[in-house]
Amino acid sequence: MKLIVGGLILSSLIFLFPSLYGEGYSSLRIFIEGKTELDWDSVLRGSMFAGETKFLVLYVGLVMITKVFATSATNGAGGCGGTFAPSLFIGGFGGFFFARVWNINHLGVYIPEKNFTLYGMAAVMAAVMHAPLTGIFLIAELTGGYHLFIPLIIVTICSYLTINIFEHHSIYAVRLARQGKLLTHHTDHSILTMMSMKNIIDKDFTSVKPDLEMGTSYMPSAQVATTTFPCSTTAADCWAKST
Repeated sequence: MKLIVGGLILSSLIFLFPSLYGEGYSSLRIFIEGKTELDWDSVLRGSMFAGETKFLVLYVGLVMITKVFATSATNGAGGCGGTFAPSLFIGGFGGFFFARVWNINHLGVYIPEKNFTLYGMAAVMAAVMHAPLTGIFLIAELTGGYHLFIPLIIVTICSYLTINIFEHHSIYAVRLARQGKLLTHHTDHSILTMMSMKNIIDKDFTSVKPDLEMGTSYMPSAQVATTTFPCSTTAADCWAKST
């Protein structure tokens, strides 16, 4: 049932927004390598907005939002929606959306859509994975240089500090942290919480009788790795310690 529901949701979203198909790197490449609206309009190809340049910003915004549902539907249906690629996709589309809205409305000086696409990719990845250095150097390698190094540092640090306000663990560790099984923080407390009394209590022992002679009791003590033996009587239980 989950497979059917997830497949219906995913196929419907891809039909409306073809950019959701696959990993989405081709769409990101258009934003990074494109320089004019004519170049960017190729993202609309195959959708209901094809050929309508005026709907480019609306399309990008809708794709950015629906990518979350598409990835969730894939994972929920038993598929592998991934984490790395969706983070880059949402961040890239978000960065381009912000820069394009800024430039269209002339809110300030012109900001390059290409650069903000890269900034968005680095920011979302740094937040989701709690890995600002990974975001910095990955985008630096994608651009083939370090001319965006300082802006990337600022973006990823701000992103990392912001996500820490709401979530202290990365997407890979948050489930273990909520179950109390993450040992990277508060190690002693976590280990004690995970320990079970039934695993601590020693059940491998040999009982002796209270009237057993010391010479005879040497044999059971030599057979087990313990110096304490339970001693039972008909009246009460007692403990005899072997020395």
